[in-house]
Amino acid sequence: MKYQKAAISGAKWTTFSTIALTVLQFGQVTVLARILTPTEFGLVGMVTILINLFNIFSDLGVSNAIIYKQEDDRKKLSSLYWLNIFFGILLCIILLLSKNLIIAYYNEPRLEGIITLSSIIFLINPIGQQFQFLFQKEFQFKTIGKIEIFSGVLGTITAIYLAFNGFKEFSMIYGLIINASVKSLSLFILGCKKWRPLLYFKLSDIKEHLTFGIYTVGDNFLNFFSTNLGNIIIGGALGARALGFYTLAYQLVIFPISKLNPIITKVAFPVFSKIGEDKLHLKSGYLNIMDIISSVNFPLLVGLLVTSDSIIPIVYGSGWEVTIQLIKLLCIVGILRSLGNPLGSLLMSQGRADLGFKLNLITLLLQLPVLYVGAKAFGIYGVAVGFIIVQFINIVLNFRMVSFIIGSWINNLFKKVYIQLIISALMGVGVYALGSYFSSKHLIVQLTCQVILGIIIYVVFYLVFKKENLKNFKTYVSK
Repeated sequence: MKYQKAAISGAKWTTFSTIALTVLQFGQVTVLARILTPTEFGLVGMVTILINLFNIFSDLGVSNAIIYKQEDDRKKLSSLYWLNIFFGILLCIILLLSKNLIIAYYNEPRLEGIITLSSIIFLINPIGQQFQFLFQKEFQFKTIGKIEIFSGVLGTITAIYLAFNGFKEFSMIYGLIINASVKSLSLFILGCKKWRPLLYFKLSDIKEHLTFGIYTVGDNFLNFFSTNLGNIIIGGALGARALGFYTLAYQLVIFPISKLNPIITKVAFPVFSKIGEDKLHLKSGYLNIMDIISSVNFPLLVGLLVTSDSIIPIVYGSGWEVTIQLIKLLCIVGILRSLGNPLGSLLMSQGRADLGFKLNLITLLLQLPVLYVGAKAFGIYGVAVGFIIVQFINIVLNFRMVSFIIGSWINNLFKKVYIQLIISALMGVGVYALGSYFSSKHLIVQLTCQVILGIIIYVVFYLVFKKENLKNFKTYVSK
């Protein structure tokens, strides 16, 4: 394909930066879990939800329109840039004004200072936000990757240093601010060399971008709530301590999805946009993405499920045992969710963000009663079980929506991923059986042996049954 080489290069750099950022985040959480309490993690979790929510509205979704429309008109880009700046200021003000309502909902006076400090992020992000999408449109993932790694390192160092010096929950917020500042300013400096904004703003020039963006914002807004509703309900109904346990479990399970899947979906969006309405190539590309995602996520999540009893005491130390059963339940959610991730890139590339909006609306309406009842009846475990139920329904609807865009594909999908399911299941059984032979006094030895055995089982079976994938991968890398 015409854009195959650019996509492969982008995937390489996205992979490298994502792995680096994942290691940094995992390292930060591992260190901070031994310094901070579950309650302090819960307080930051409450504010992180707000930051992620407000970020959805930071540019009204028009940055994605830049990629979809392959926009290069300087006047339109300038209008979009100043719109980003305006909404960043507006969101900062709204967050500060809504501070008391947020504190009242969670019944946590300690949130006041954290919210005030976090509002600064919305003044920082818009400075470089548009340039990231412009670099992405031009497949300059190397530039993005270097900036993200550099800012991530500085943010992580800041958070850990301040935590050791008694800043408690504020250490993580300062880490986020440093990360955002370095990233945004770096993108601005490098981006201005090619796309320096003009002192120009005309709303009529960007009406089409706003129309596209409204559906994107709506889709992201509903997707946010369908993803974070459990955290919101737990924080309000069960308190900061319960949310702290749930946050750490959720972060550990979501690592493979939120960090590894964008390696593919980030690159897929501009590629799908350039392919346009060629259904044959869209279907082929989408199936290949699903194949890759299942090859990575299935073994990781199954492995995490069967080794969580030893991972949690080793990684987070004592006091976090509550998260073990949560992780096992959320791994099931993760497997289902990973299969639904690529839909967003496909829909945006076809200008059908409205379909994603409808799917997320249905999911949210299902989640609200299921998760609330689960939390009230069975606490944090009830929320996790509720997620499993809703995510299964979401996947059924998700697959039907993909069929609407690319035609019949379920049989092809089954042929692509069923081997990964079988291999992952066999790996899980072997790893679990090995763990039963060890004493609880030798957790590090147990986990090491389980990981080695799991890798051997999966790699051997993969080499036997998925040779074609490896051949294709070698071909792509050599190009």
